[in-house]
Amino acid sequence: MKFAITFNGEREMGDLLGAYASDLADVAFYPPSVRSVLQQEGGAAEQAYAVRLHEFLGAAKNAGPALMAAFDALCVEDDRPTAERVAGLRDELVFYGRAYGVRMVRVSSPLDGRAIKAMLPDVRVCCSANMLVSSVQHLEQVRDFADLIVLDRDINPDLNAIREIRKRFDGEIRLLANEGCVYRCLNRIQHLNRQSHGGGAAVGPLPCRAAIERDPTLERSPIIRPESVGRYADVADVLQLETGPFATRVVATILEAYATGVYQGRICDIVASPGVHACMDLPRGAPSAETATPYDDLMSGKPSGA
Repeated sequence: MKFAITFNGEREMGDLLGAYASDLADVAFYPPSVRSVLQQEGGAAEQAYAVRLHEFLGAAKNAGPALMAAFDALCVEDDRPTAERVAGLRDELVFYGRAYGVRMVRVSSPLDGRAIKAMLPDVRVCCSANMLVSSVQHLEQVRDFADLIVLDRDINPDLNAIREIRKRFDGEIRLLANEGCVYRCLNRIQHLNRQSHGGGAAVGPLPCRAAIERDPTLERSPIIRPESVGRYADVADVLQLETGPFATRVVATILEAYATGVYQGRICDIVASPGVHACMDLPRGAPSAETATPYDDLMSGKPSGA
């Protein structure tokens, strides 16, 4: 199983590419124009990120894993007419293609994906998990432009549903492994907004946490644990690991855990989700019929259809 990660803005990230080159399919990055909005930065901070990104892409260009430009942020506002905005995306992709060999792009809008494929047919277009593709009906809406699809995280527990999509799609199927809360969490939009703007542990009370406290038997999280990677070998080509919000030392831990299928730490420490962090101080213990806690029930699920 190959893995996809996202550049976290740190120079040290480049050191991981050599160590895990055989495990990585590609590395995504947010162009400065996107990241400055995500992190609510500008000026000197945006310029500093642009310098670090340039250094990283220069080192990564010949490191092995492919590079993917990410334009899938949900909170980036752009008031330009569609044609002008899409032309701007094209120009950025052409620049990154010429400078660093970038031939992949991740989008959260079918409009953007279709336009990019029409203008740059050699660029591989990836449907972001933010597009929420989780059914054959969704597949029909992206089939004409998508080369890769990261399925909605909530489909992770249902291997049969993933198989049904995979057998109807000639491209690459990816699953988002380490991001999620309770299955079909009603607070999903708030999670996405907070995650998009760098929200972490200090997010305060969330309805999903209250729901877990009331009913520990809620359906389990869609998170794919490191030890469960093998169960997905015949339904997915790549597991996408959310690494953007983490320091490089944590990214190394995440990669090692998923590459080896072994992790002895707290799962919340390698999961990027405000909902999970909001549950961090719930009681924890060894999961068993007698001692299982709400936290254990949330995190110890196995996929159906295995």
